[in-house]
Amino acid sequence: MFKIQDRDFCQPLMTEIKNAWGQLSEKPKVLMNFQDFMSFFTSGNRLKYEKIYFDRRKSLLVSTFYALEDDSEDSIQQLEDIIYSILQEYSWALPAHIDSQQLNRNGISSCIDLFAAETAQALSEIAYQFQDKLSPVLMTLINDEIERRIIQPFESQVWAWEAKENNWSAVIASSIGMTLLRLDFSQTKRNKLLKRLEKSFHSFFRGYGEDGACVEGVGYWAYGFGYYIYFAETYLSVTGKRTYFDWPKLRAIAKFPFYTEVSNDCFIPFGDYNASALPTGLLAILVLRLGVATPKVEQVTPLDSDECYRFAPTFFNLKYSHAIEGTQEKETIHYFKDSQWLVARSRIKNTFFAARGGRNDESHNHNDLGHFIYGAHGIFFLADLGAGEYTKDYFDDCKRYQYFVNNSLSHSVPIINAQLQQAGPFQAELIDFTQTEAELRFSLELKSAYANNPELLSFERTFLLNLQTYQLIIEDKFKFSTESNHIIENFITRCKVIAETENKVLISEKKSSLRMKLPIKPDIKRVTYSNHQGKAEPASLIQNEFITNNELKVSYQIINYLEE
Repeated sequence: MFKIQDRDFCQPLMTEIKNAWGQLSEKPKVLMNFQDFMSFFTSGNRLKYEKIYFDRRKSLLVSTFYALEDDSEDSIQQLEDIIYSILQEYSWALPAHIDSQQLNRNGISSCIDLFAAETAQALSEIAYQFQDKLSPVLMTLINDEIERRIIQPFESQVWAWEAKENNWSAVIASSIGMTLLRLDFSQTKRNKLLKRLEKSFHSFFRGYGEDGACVEGVGYWAYGFGYYIYFAETYLSVTGKRTYFDWPKLRAIAKFPFYTEVSNDCFIPFGDYNASALPTGLLAILVLRLGVATPKVEQVTPLDSDECYRFAPTFFNLKYSHAIEGTQEKETIHYFKDSQWLVARSRIKNTFFAARGGRNDESHNHNDLGHFIYGAHGIFFLADLGAGEYTKDYFDDCKRYQYFVNNSLSHSVPIINAQLQQAGPFQAELIDFTQTEAELRFSLELKSAYANNPELLSFERTFLLNLQTYQLIIEDKFKFSTESNHIIENFITRCKVIAETENKVLISEKKSSLRMKLPIKPDIKRVTYSNHQGKAEPASLIQNEFITNNELKVSYQIINYLEE
């Protein structure tokens, strides 16, 4: 049964839970509104309904872990009430994941999406932990609703998510797997369904190369891979078998956060990255079961770090979290061969750099081949904006790249003859990756990303990083079949930009800054975009404009990093 492993380490999280539980009785009951449910289908807005939905999941989370500590009549009754309210929801799936052509009883209430599966996992674990304390009537209702909404629909058809090579296959299959391990199914049925779930796990791992990189970013790594690890750990605790800890690629994937941490709690923000704290329980399990290097852990993951208030991460955070020293290397340079991500960080200089090739048809794709970041002390001076606001159109193939954060204008890559990069199976070609004691060189051929530019014969970008000073040079070479061509070199930052001289700018935040030397006087444009939380946020584009004939070679230099 549940037990907090390191009570002193987890005390801050338990204090947050106790404070949140005390506030539950003061808050009005959260009602699910039909107009809010339909708003996704009518306007594409997700946030209004999802706020209510996730407020309920927070109440379930808080009530569960408070009752595990204080099983008074009040705490059990409050837990029963929130469980009952969730059992009454017509759908555990989010509107964004329900087929608009199937807005009927089966299409809505029996839709198995990420959150329906997570809800079943949460309720099954709660039923297991409180089997002698919850009302027998409620226990029956929990079993019946999970059977009706999850188990029967899963058995009755093949689901599209079973073949997805991203977090969907891992999260849903792992949630169903943990549910099967907690509820009272026959051994024959449980084994049959667990065996079927392995198809989804194979799909998930196909989304990773041998290098272990998660091209969706470390947040999605913690989500998809995290749920797989939670299932593997639950399976081990129930059966005593390490079966799912011995799958191929597991150790390489487990190391991903270590190699992509560019500063304390800061990670490479490529793709649909959304800054959030990594689950400390997940990291503890990886150290315990696989013995891999992870980022340093000094405090347990806070309650509000996950805006969706997922049950499993908090459960394992409390059960397994402890301090982890981590491997504090003075300098780390790592190249993810399959995804073509290069990462370099110096803890002595507190400076980091990362660049990427890859493809423009990745999961949660941004059009960003040849893009890079550069920063120090946790500040991204040259940045990646990460995920934008999730709306209906954000995941529409025809409309996704109308969003600023997804198209190449929001990345540090050029606009060529008025054309941005194109989405599709366009692969960067590695020209050179060499490292000496003095310098790191990373060169890519990127013409394939500009599929609408038939006149473009070559676009080669080279990054030269001085490993003594961490000064960076970016060299771009263009070749065309036409005589007259127009290029806008484009760099993005969230920081303040000041033009110092004709060809130098100062990029600064607070008391930290760097200088960037450009070939010609830049044009600095302020833009506003909608971030992942749906809030307007400013950014700046630093641009150089060139009219050229068949060939052009230009270079940019990050001169130095300054701190007052």
